[in-house]
Amino acid sequence: MLEQLHSGLFALHIGKPCRLEAGGVTIETILDEVTEKPLARLPHAAADSRTPFNLYFRAAPDCPWSDGIFTLQFEGMEAIPGVYLNRVMNIGPTPGSLFQAAFN
Repeated sequence: MLEQLHSGLFALHIGKPCRLEAGGVTIETILDEVTEKPLARLPHAAADSRTPFNLYFRAAPDCPWSDGIFTLQFEGMEAIPGVYLNRVMNIGPTPGSLFQAAFN
């Protein structure tokens, strides 16, 4: 399933809530940004392969959780299991904990 995902599926959900779930842990987030990374494409990748992209999620500033494998749940969209998210430094002006998922 993960290999079928592309940035366009998520662009419609920017600014909307996304629940991250792992075991008994649930983190309420907002999808903050979807960024395509065309230079990250492998040199010998098929011409019709997806463009690599990153998703950035914003959680509460005091969120205690870090890296892990989560299920993403957007309203009106099928749950997406098995997504590795890592916590990244927030250097922006809006306070919050940031998580990133990279799709290559």
